[in-house]
Amino acid sequence: MSKTDKKRVHLIACGVLSLDFEKIQSELGIDMSVEYLPGGLHETPKKLKEELQERIDVASKNDVADMLAIGYGICGRGTVGIKARNIPLAIPKVHDCISLFLGSDREYRKQFLECPGTYYVSAGWVNEKVTPQEHCKTCQVTSDNGSELGALIEKYGQENAEDIEYFLSSWQRNYERAAFIDTGVSHRSEKYIELAKKMASDYGWKYERLEGTHNLLKSLIKTRSTSDEILIVPPKYTTVWDSMGKGLSATAAWDSGTKDVDKTAIYMGKGGEEIEESEFCSMQMKKSPAIKLGMGIDAGGTYTDIVLYDFVDKKVIKKAKAATTKWDFTIGINEAIGRLELENPEKIEMVTLSTTLATNSIVEGKGQKVGLLIMPPFGIFSPSDIDYSPIAVIEGRLDINGKELKQIDHNQVIAIARDMIEKEGVEAFAVTGFASVVNHQHELEVKEILKQEFDCSVTCGYEISADLNYRVRSITSALNARIIPCLEKLLSEMGESLEKQGIVAPKMVVRSDGSLMNVKTALERPIETILSGPAASAKGAGHLANLEDGLVVDIGGTTTDTAIIRDGKVLTNLDGASVGGYRTHIKTLDLRTVGLGGDSNINRRAGVVSIGPERVMPICRASSDNPQIMDCIDWVGRRKDKFVSDSYGMEIVSLTNNDLKDELHWSDSEKEIIELLRARPMSVQELCENTGAFSPKYLPLARLESVYHIQRIGLTPTDLLHVIGKVDFWDASAAKAVCEIFGEYDGKLAEEFAEDVLLEVRKSLALEMIKREISGEVDVDKFGESPVAELLLNNLFSGGNYNYKVGFELQHSIIGIGAPTRDLLIPANEWLGAECVIPLHAEVANAVGAIISSVHIEKELRIEPGSDGGYVIQGIVGSPSFVDFEKAHEKAINELHKIVLESARASGTNSELVKIGWHDKISDVYDGGALFIARVYTGEVTGMPSV
Repeated sequence: MSKTDKKRVHLIACGVLSLDFEKIQSELGIDMSVEYLPGGLHETPKKLKEELQERIDVASKNDVADMLAIGYGICGRGTVGIKARNIPLAIPKVHDCISLFLGSDREYRKQFLECPGTYYVSAGWVNEKVTPQEHCKTCQVTSDNGSELGALIEKYGQENAEDIEYFLSSWQRNYERAAFIDTGVSHRSEKYIELAKKMASDYGWKYERLEGTHNLLKSLIKTRSTSDEILIVPPKYTTVWDSMGKGLSATAAWDSGTKDVDKTAIYMGKGGEEIEESEFCSMQMKKSPAIKLGMGIDAGGTYTDIVLYDFVDKKVIKKAKAATTKWDFTIGINEAIGRLELENPEKIEMVTLSTTLATNSIVEGKGQKVGLLIMPPFGIFSPSDIDYSPIAVIEGRLDINGKELKQIDHNQVIAIARDMIEKEGVEAFAVTGFASVVNHQHELEVKEILKQEFDCSVTCGYEISADLNYRVRSITSALNARIIPCLEKLLSEMGESLEKQGIVAPKMVVRSDGSLMNVKTALERPIETILSGPAASAKGAGHLANLEDGLVVDIGGTTTDTAIIRDGKVLTNLDGASVGGYRTHIKTLDLRTVGLGGDSNINRRAGVVSIGPERVMPICRASSDNPQIMDCIDWVGRRKDKFVSDSYGMEIVSLTNNDLKDELHWSDSEKEIIELLRARPMSVQELCENTGAFSPKYLPLARLESVYHIQRIGLTPTDLLHVIGKVDFWDASAAKAVCEIFGEYDGKLAEEFAEDVLLEVRKSLALEMIKREISGEVDVDKFGESPVAELLLNNLFSGGNYNYKVGFELQHSIIGIGAPTRDLLIPANEWLGAECVIPLHAEVANAVGAIISSVHIEKELRIEPGSDGGYVIQGIVGSPSFVDFEKAHEKAINELHKIVLESARASGTNSELVKIGWHDKISDVYDGGALFIARVYTGEVTGMPSV
């Protein structure tokens, strides 16, 4: 057939639709060629697929039309896996021919809900001899005298025959209605109506006539782009089952000849030229450090650590620790710096900071008030979708591929934002849209509008996260906007403090994944610092131990953090960090944290001793700072009978040096407690008696403690180590006095009590390390619910029994860091059989990790099949599309190269060495073919800060 003779549409359809399409062609006057397949193929979907594909292949080879209309629904998935060759296909998005006659799946569902047991009849089915009687004939067995039951009796006997007849006729009992779908295709409608009525009468069903429609079949012939009703399958695409939408969709068939399919990475040097991997590595190795002397600071939950680091000789020169002052981090930082006794502070060329400030700010609800503006998918939104306030929906919609469906309404954005500012007291905004990580255009438009109109801080969701879950991305961006002033205050005050001490070096901040960013970037994305402290500790541990593989165990004052190093890199968590009850998209190292540290509170509840998870100041340390603590212990000792079942009243409370200015906001009870503590520290029980509180638990201490105006003091593992003589930093006698009280309840001496509790601490540490190692295989949070696991652990810790002995042997080293590590970790490791490495400077590894870290940028782009053919690049503004895959591939690499370099410079490195890798997501199909899902590109830059 010549091009001039080619029909615009060629129809390949089920024979039951022939009468309907003949009527449609006559009404519309469409020049359309047709061919029909036998009715009933839907009963064998595999055969349907084979027959249909064969007809498509022939029509495509002969180039009979510029569109092939397929007159089938999903039909038992018989149309799943159908391939378009050189001519696009049009397929209805319905499940079967009942929906085609009724006009939609929605109308079919409506009929189903009204009467699920319906037997449908149409002119096309009768004409094609796919009738209800066909079902009946398959069930009939007749005797010589025409009696069905008689034949069964003759063959199987009376009792068996009745059972068989009941079984064979069971299909009839599944129906209660015969319905004729009248599409107006034949003057013989009365014949078909009578047939349906007779069925209803014969089987005891009701009869109903349903109005059919040709609207969907007409759309099939006329539609040229995918719609809600019709799927257009572009050339070289294949139909697939969309498990999310539960229907048909199309994706590109994989061409195994695509260029560079097996290549996984390219390396780019200065100017973007491609270089060999060996040259790339050599350039990285040869680059000498621009920085000679740096200072690492880790403001942890309990202590602030500082090191002075020599980059040339790669060693720690000086180190110091001070108590962290959470109400003002700079106090602890200044105290630690003072202990370094710096001789030439002006020679320090860089300062890096890791901090728990972001985490604390989120948990404590601090920061500025943020209005969240969202653009949800297809206009669908319920207030319960995103647990945040104030929140508003604005115009602007993208489809899943980043294609614009609705534009931004400039005036609406201004009106909603102004309303939030005036009525809600909003100070900053976060804006997030569905599919914004694919196409940033809408978020950037809204950001520009808000900044021009209100000159306020605006966080875009795509800037914070590349994850597709826009709800979590919305929360993450709002949290980021909220805590910007908190980090801004810390960095500003720290900068002033450092300058006063003669340190004017540029400052860098540790991200949650252990990499660095400069202050400007940190202030734009403070949310990325939520786990910077633990990240720095893991990096520092690997560096100090000089090991490629190992389990890092960081025992701090408040928590124990564990991480795994593989091939010199700390494993990362792809799910994102959770903090303060919020799930975020922030990339972090794969850390486990348990509330067990040197300052964990040891208490007695219901007569049972427990450890943590809350932190208190150790008795021994508090007594060294204030001799009045011993008076409190004596007071408790004279009333020790009060604390046999509950030791809460034994804990001591003292004022901190956080001199708050808003005392007028305290309640009368809080003011009374403050006045009492100004005289001297007191136990909780003594405060209770002095204030007349009904019970220690009714004392209003929580708010005073949350703002760090008071400090709780209690028994800790640090005290126990003093009692048994393992350490001698502070007042061991005070710790022993408290252990004597605890021990007396169980008939133990102070030293015996201390040893027993330390044994439990070490067991908890060992268990946490086991959990860390198996966390990728089982849900370790349910570990304690298994009686078998508990039995095996008890056997492990007890050294076995008469019948068996459980053993556990780690296949790599344990790297221990943190002040109490040597005395807690080494004994715990006896149950694990690993090499235990406690490197030099382990007690300040967090600060070392902060200063030895580098800037690391990683960005991602994707090429996916477009809905109308071709290929779309997702992850850049506009989501450009290409007909040719090679041009899309080239564009993706060039754009990703620019994106990662811009991000690297913004974060503080001038490194121009870029590694770009990719992998293809391919899905195999039953016939040996393959479908192209996406090509995912990852671009990386790693470099030292440029200061």
